[in-house]
Amino acid sequence: MGKVEAALLFALLPTTALAAPESHRAAGAAAFEVLLAPEAFRAARGAGAPLVGASGAVVSPALLLPSRAPAAAAAPELLGSFRMSERLDAHRRLLRLRLGPGDWDVSMASDPSFSHRYLTFTQGAAVRVLPFDDFNNPSRGSTLILEPAAGTAGPAHRIKTGALFDALRANAYVLRAAGRELWLLYGTDVDPATGSFADSRSLLLIQEDGTNTRMWPITEASLPLDKPAAWTFGTATLTFLRGSNGLLSVFGVR
Repeated sequence: MGKVEAALLFALLPTTALAAPESHRAAGAAAFEVLLAPEAFRAARGAGAPLVGASGAVVSPALLLPSRAPAAAAAPELLGSFRMSERLDAHRRLLRLRLGPGDWDVSMASDPSFSHRYLTFTQGAAVRVLPFDDFNNPSRGSTLILEPAAGTAGPAHRIKTGALFDALRANAYVLRAAGRELWLLYGTDVDPATGSFADSRSLLLIQEDGTNTRMWPITEASLPLDKPAAWTFGTATLTFLRGSNGLLSVFGVR
């Protein structure tokens, strides 16, 4: 995607909406406006529909579901291991932005089925979760444009998606498999019924490759305790072992 094709215009939450006790979903629907340019992108936004650029080329969806794989005949190599409690929501403070009169930590989340994406805003104990399903096939040449809504005050932001990728990598667990660098995120899901954080958690594996960037989600519930579970991600097959000791170990071929 080019700069113009991927430009997004946000109407940021007014200060009153950020402080209001109403539901996050209602606040988001009332205060957020998302515009996508050019019109070709808007026409192709349906769930599962191909994304069509201004040139007419079809861009493959970035979010894919991994497929279950049989356990490897030979023990694969340990690619990495981490304590899950220490990595949970490590990406929650992806970017710090001045929105209105205050600074907010901005990040992304999804519902357990990965059908919907959200932007998350945290400021101390204050948390806001807003629907945002239009972030498809990002590449480093794209720009996110954030501007205050009419009648509100605050700075505007132009954020290169390259900066977002760099922030994601810096806050992810980085490993190599099948000759590729992969980023692993572990975060709290969003309950789409309430628009707030749920009790469930999921993993997201990211492979950055320009417009062929791919993301594969795995729910924590699909990883049995103390039993290996193998999944195929593109050309890589990884085996996850979620231990009752709190460690997540990833095995595969580098």
